[in-house]
Amino acid sequence: MIHRRSTAFEPPAALSFSEVADEELPLRCLARGDARSLAARLSCDQDIAADGFFSLGMLADFEASLQTFGPSFYRHLFWETGIVGQALYLQAEAAGARATGIGCFYDDPVHDVLGLQGHAFQSLYHFTIGMPVDDARLTTAPGYPWEASRLLAGAGP
Repeated sequence: MIHRRSTAFEPPAALSFSEVADEELPLRCLARGDARSLAARLSCDQDIAADGFFSLGMLADFEASLQTFGPSFYRHLFWETGIVGQALYLQAEAAGARATGIGCFYDDPVHDVLGLQGHAFQSLYHFTIGMPVDDARLTTAPGYPWEASRLLAGAGP
């Protein structure tokens, strides 16, 4: 599920992948309009989900995967979302933007929005891409003594 902000070409919308959609870009429009508040709500009311270019929720074919491959396959589903997240991080950086995973989200409201019931599909990871915003509450400190000496010498990170 993707919550897309408006662009010069498209209005804002909530989208999901669909098996019956266009084969080139298998997305189906769930709703047109400003989905920022919905994106924030589904991601534990975090504004970061609403403020970027887009945010998304990664859902897995949960029940069938566990039935086919056994309970230990649970961790593989998370590995797959991690691989997708890493690709999104790299692409965002290459485009001059930033990205972040969102680990807190409300499962039941995600299911409600998509019309899902039961455990066949489960939301495993949420993600957003946008421009960086400096947070004055966060600081960066050298992780190793050699980094501290380089910074003091003015050599940069």
